[in-house]
Amino acid sequence: LYIGAAGMMNYMQHIQVHSNNVANAQTPGFKFDQLTSEVISRNKVNYQNSPVARQVGTIDYGVRPAATHINLTAGSSYITNRDRDFFMQDTNPEQGSNFFLTAKNGEISLSRGGQFHSDQFGFLRTSDGANVLSATGEAIQVGQKTSIRAEANGDLFNADTNQYLGRIGTKFVSADQADSLVKDGEGRLHVNGINTINLPAGQGNIQNGVLE
Repeated sequence: LYIGAAGMMNYMQHIQVHSNNVANAQTPGFKFDQLTSEVISRNKVNYQNSPVARQVGTIDYGVRPAATHINLTAGSSYITNRDRDFFMQDTNPEQGSNFFLTAKNGEISLSRGGQFHSDQFGFLRTSDGANVLSATGEAIQVGQKTSIRAEANGDLFNADTNQYLGRIGTKFVSADQADSLVKDGEGRLHVNGINTINLPAGQGNIQNGVLE
């Protein structure tokens, strides 16, 4: 009975993770979760009718959720031609992933969602209202209706006057740190045990007018 109950609870947890992935599949920059399971108890089975003990196999007594991993594989990109849409392209995905630097309610986080907009004061914000930070950790102000263009390194310019507006802040998370990434909600993440601002600068290329 308990073995069956444990298996059912494990299956329900997998369904919840999968449902969340499906619900957010169309969210720009969303990274889906993968849940792994582990055996609660395992016993060896030996063949008894033999002069020499011979192992036949094992019996597993129930499974439970082990860990949730964030899949950082880049999604497909599509052109929007919207000047406040940005796509982060990882140049060496086998070495790690790159993220936009954002801040909300005093918390600095990472994000792959590049669907930005300008607020009433002209500050660049993510779709959930977080400030998009510059390479120096300050909120980027581009103007409310200013047409902007971006270079691959994140430098922003007024598309009409070529006035420099700032550089989009990016951070790099190595492949070794990937399992320490924690979701903060609304597409924001942080590396457990590390101050986000202390992560190395991003190494990716930014494409303007494109979303992941």
